Amino acid sequence: MSNIHVIAHTHWDQEWYFTLQDSNILASWNFADVIRTLEQNPAYTCYHFDGQTAVVEDFLAVNPQYCEQLKQLVADRRLFIGPWYTQTDTYNVHGESIIRNLKYGILSARKLGHAMMVGYLPDTFGHNSQLPTLLRGCNLDNIVFWRGINHDTQVEKSQFIWQAPSGAQVIACAMPFGYGAAKNIRADDAHLHDKIFPIVNHIRQRSGLNDLLLPCGGDQVNIDPICRRYCVSPAHVPLKAIVFRSPLWKRTLTAFDNRHQDMIAGKGN
Repeated sequence: MSNIHVIAHTHWDQEWYFTLQDSNILASWNFADVIRTLEQNPAYTCYHFDGQTAVVEDFLAVNPQYCEQLKQLVADRRLFIGPWYTQTDTYNVHGESIIRNLKYGILSARKLGHAMMVGYLPDTFGHNSQLPTLLRGCNLDNIVFWRGINHDTQVEKSQFIWQAPSGAQVIACAMPFGYGAAKNIRADDAHLHDKIFPIVNHIRQRSGLNDLLLPCGGDQVNIDPICRRYCVSPAHVPLKAIVFRSPLWKRTLTAFDNRHQDMIAGKGN
């Protein structure tokens, strides 16, 4: 039996092939819709804002009328922000820059109600071998990431214990299909069998554990109402070997932590 933890989220670039102003306009619509959806649908248990707070500050600067509603959702652990202030490179920059990014991000998130203490780095193209040391120094005992690793040659399993040269260790979860594995997921059985279950089976083979991460989101996407159905109605899923569980990064990582004796160690950049 595999427990599939569906993570409802958006991945947000403040600017990329668009300007900061473009981002603010899109965020004004999308983030407001997230707030409305969570308030109007209690069964939609939670949503994740990409592990950063800078985009939230940008949204509130343009839309201060949503501040109290957003703070309430964050305090209620239904909207997860932080621990980073903004997306960061963790390979080329100075370690102090990484620490400051976390420090400011955690402080900013806590001012809004709560900081998600998950080292979430979905789109960083390389990682310093001392990153576990830096994370531990900021009271994070885990990292969830996609890029910056060769999933076929550098690790045997997607969940492993990452040890820094200092000896510091964190639970690491590498997402072989990235943060958009279940983007645009649909509730019909054909879609599940043709697309989702093959992905799940590959993740299961790479994991070696019964608790698996299935991110449901993508670049600048709006909240997906379909994700709620998997959080509420796992019986809908026709494949009995799969049960959809709570969509919380931290709860999933706790499940990994409980199985840490089964994980292999990984070292280096």
